[in-house]
Amino acid sequence: MEPTQSNILTQKLTNWFVFFLAFPSVYVAGNSLTFYLFIAIIYRVGLFWKSSFTGKLLLSLFLLVLVISNLTAPYSIMPRHPGIGHILTLGIQYVYWILVAAFFSKYSHRLDLYAIGKYLFWGSICSAIGFYLLPLNLDLIVLQITFKQSRNSFIFSLLASVPICFFYLAQKYKGLKLNSFILLFAFLAIASNGRSGAIIIVIEMLLVGAIVYPKVLTTVKLLLIPMLIFSLLAQSATVDIYLDSLADSIESVNPRLANLMRNTEDGDLSFDKSWMIRELMIDKSLEILPEHPFFGVGAGNFVYYDSELPSKYNYERLTSHSIEYYNSRSAHNSYIQILSDFGLVGFIIFMMILLRPISVLFIGLVQNRISLNLLPIIALLGISIHFYAIAAITGAIPWFVIGLSLGSMGLIKSKQII
Repeated sequence: MEPTQSNILTQKLTNWFVFFLAFPSVYVAGNSLTFYLFIAIIYRVGLFWKSSFTGKLLLSLFLLVLVISNLTAPYSIMPRHPGIGHILTLGIQYVYWILVAAFFSKYSHRLDLYAIGKYLFWGSICSAIGFYLLPLNLDLIVLQITFKQSRNSFIFSLLASVPICFFYLAQKYKGLKLNSFILLFAFLAIASNGRSGAIIIVIEMLLVGAIVYPKVLTTVKLLLIPMLIFSLLAQSATVDIYLDSLADSIESVNPRLANLMRNTEDGDLSFDKSWMIRELMIDKSLEILPEHPFFGVGAGNFVYYDSELPSKYNYERLTSHSIEYYNSRSAHNSYIQILSDFGLVGFIIFMMILLRPISVLFIGLVQNRISLNLLPIIALLGISIHFYAIAAITGAIPWFVIGLSLGSMGLIKSKQII
């Protein structure tokens, strides 16, 4: 991007946009400040989606599926559906999120990624301060400032933001300082008492370490492979000894993760209520799919579609609530949400959007050809794994990561380098 006054302003708007993605704290008239900042960005750059960029076809097809699924949704059998206002509102939000992906895919090679990493870093630090130290909400009529976040929201934001922060950190700091930030982000996630997110961010930090220290790439790959094998053998008596020892060492920081390693108390997934609800929502999706296989039940309609849920009685801890209650619950799984809302067509397109950049990451790791260009794709890999445990596709930050990953993939292919 040429350093004209217009482009400098676009970069500044983009910097603040990503800051408030990482620290989702300010809402104006019910909308996040990022929405208004993105409108300002569009005003500066014009109708950017008319020209070509990496992933344009897939994003356009997903947008088309959004329209078709909303037009063909079975509203007549969803008496709890809030009506046309909800359809239009969520439709506009999806258009906004997809345009966010399109913008960062097209302009990633023109934007100052060092500055984007810097603002994401400070946004993530502010997010951590809000989560751990200032769990407050301020309501000033049309202006709401939110410091309080759920654990899932905080962890997902870290997974999406932290690898991209190293565009800044890896160039700003070296040696012990850089290592300290890698450890800091791992600690922030583990200390949240989250389970899957804490494990995923450790994987992300190992991959980031391989990017910023290319000489240790082989060592990192040798660590990741045992981690996967460890997971597969987690129920064996031999591995249990080591897992129990590791659980003891982290219990004071993250008791939920420690219990998961021991497979006891709330770590026993066969007894964990939140995990049972996730399993029940998968069952619900499998009821929806045969009835609406191609385009699903419409954007956001998973919570309004009433299934029979006969499998509820297979989960002893879920019998205290009615079928009506569980039918109004979130999918607790982004893939299940996409499959139910947009059918097989939308699900396949969405998976192609994710897998194209991720395949580039794996090729780079296997061939030992890496660079900072892979950082956004590490973030994409992290949130893609976490998508299984959280319904988080309805928000700007995952689409920002998708767009930046598509742009990085395009840059890598155009230069024929990793």
